[in-house]
Amino acid sequence: SSFYLKEGENVSIIPFTDINRIIEVENHFYITLADGTSIILPKQMDDSEVFKTNINQLIAKGNITFIQHLDWKW
Repeated sequence: SSFYLKEGENVSIIPFTDINRIIEVENHFYITLADGTSIILPKQMDDSEVFKTNINQLIAKGNITFIQHLDWKW
């Protein structure tokens, strides 16, 4: 399974298996990929419920590190 990042005409396909860590804060997910790249995703994105379902399945399998800081502030 994968998720898609789209900006204008550019589309990137990120396999869920490439995710090493997810940090959840109040309004965003900070995702670290296997190659060291980080992605910041707003929780108010298209298909956010599908994304959360897939992420929860990966967390349940123990495939990724998940850190939740819902009260974290800048």
